[in-house]
Amino acid sequence: MSEVAREIESLGRLYGVADRAREFLSRASRYLDRYAEIVLGESAFEVVTGDQGQASSLVELARNLGTSTATCAAFTACVDAFPDRMLGVKARIGESAQPTLYVRTLCDLSEGLCHLGPRARSALAPGLAASRTLYGLGFQRIGDQECIKTYTVADIDWDGRRTTGFLSLRMTDDQISTEHKWYVPEVSLRSITAPSSRWQRVLEFATDTLGYAEAGNVGYRVQDGRAPELAVYVERVGAIPSDFSAR
Repeated sequence: MSEVAREIESLGRLYGVADRAREFLSRASRYLDRYAEIVLGESAFEVVTGDQGQASSLVELARNLGTSTATCAAFTACVDAFPDRMLGVKARIGESAQPTLYVRTLCDLSEGLCHLGPRARSALAPGLAASRTLYGLGFQRIGDQECIKTYTVADIDWDGRRTTGFLSLRMTDDQISTEHKWYVPEVSLRSITAPSSRWQRVLEFATDTLGYAEAGNVGYRVQDGRAPELAVYVERVGAIPSDFSAR
């Protein structure tokens, strides 16, 4: 068993979903030696894996993990439009959320929005007006709706300073969601202020037991004036540098 597979099993025990973690590994372990990223949350964790130009293989994995036919079709159409890109699938371990499929499009914003169609373009364009490049797209079914996630490089106010990171907008049924997400890059795990005792336990386990030192990104999901929801992204295999010049 690989080191990252052992980490996933350990996290399965920490989050109380050991059986689900083993089930995930039975389906996805062969992909983890190419790319593996662990996403820590308060009540659940996720695993991202992927490869460049392996769309059919990732669609097969996504279907085995419960992804909808419509999500897979939207992902495949995006891959056809933007070939030879880095692709990924993110699975939440132990919860019912469907996986997300990703394409690192790195294309002109107008080209990327045109691919999504006129209604999506009209809905998304105002929120992305400051960007020239569409860094990536994500596709996921949430409840009974298909969701599109956009990713662009953006300036972020974080921890009392201005830094460069990523902004993700989400839309369902051609309507922009009130939810969006900021990603702050290269954050020491020990510098993160735990918002709860549960989070403190997760972060201590990550640093003291798993030996994680730095998050490639820390995500903050914001919705309807609620307190931001934290997610910690730790690349474990095949880390890919971010291109912050792709604005």
